Amino acid sequence: MFYQEYVVEYSRIAEKLYLPNEVLNLDNVLMATPEKALVDCAYLRKRLPFADELETNLLNRTKLIEIATAYPEHVWKRIEGWL
Repeated sequence: MFYQEYVVEYSRIAEKLYLPNEVLNLDNVLMATPEKALVDCAYLRKRLPFADELETNLLNRTKLIEIATAYPEHVWKRIEGWL
């Protein structure tokens, strides 16, 4: 799916990993916060982007760690290695 010039990907995630406080409503489009999006990427894709592919200055590391602890241990290990 496309939104303006961006490719938008839709994925389903386990209900227990849906964290309402980490979802933004932008013009009636639900979108994860940057921190949740990164953790979801580790969970759904089994890998993380390279650090130089991200705008890491926008991430709140404390929030990232807090979100990652709600996921299975293998996701936390991916996030921990990235930090």
